[in-house]
Amino acid sequence: MAHDDASSSGIGDTTLMVENTMQTIAEWSAGGIVLRRGAKEQIEVLVIQHSTHKGWSFPKGWVEPGETPQQAAIREVEEESGVLAEIIADLPPTRYFFVNREKQRVAKTVTWYLMRYVGEGNQTHAYEVSAVEWMPLEAVHARLTYKNDKELFSVALGAIVKAAI
Repeated sequence: MAHDDASSSGIGDTTLMVENTMQTIAEWSAGGIVLRRGAKEQIEVLVIQHSTHKGWSFPKGWVEPGETPQQAAIREVEEESGVLAEIIADLPPTRYFFVNREKQRVAKTVTWYLMRYVGEGNQTHAYEVSAVEWMPLEAVHARLTYKNDKELFSVALGAIVKAAI
C-alpha cells in the first residue's frame, strides 16, 4: 500500500508500508533528462531501458564520495548511455522508498538535471542498460515505466520549452 506525503517537497514522495523492524538506509543518486535536436530540428529525449527490471527511465546513478550531484549526473549519463551532456537547468528531486535485496528499506533521493547533448562518449556500464533510445518529445511520457519519471517529465516539459538547445 502506498500513500503520498503532501508535507514534503519533490516528486513522488511516496512511502511503502513495511514492517517497522526493517532497517532503513539512505541512497542519493543523480541523473539527467538529456535533449538534442534530431531530424528536422525536432527535440529528442534520451531514455534507457534497464537490463534487470526492463523499465524505461532516464539515466541516473549513485553520487560517489567526493562527487557533486552535477558531476554524478554527467558521469552517469555517459556511463549508462554513451552520451556526453552538459547541465542547462535544475529539475525537482524525486524521492521514494523500496526494499533492496538485503531486505533493507531504502529511502532514495534522486537529484535531476535538464541536460543538452554535446557528443558521443563511452558507455562503460552497458551491462546495466539493455537499450538506449532518442525519442521525440511527444512520445516520451508513454514510453516511461514509472510514475515518478512520468511526473518528473511533466514538470521538465516547462523547462524544456524555456531551454534553447
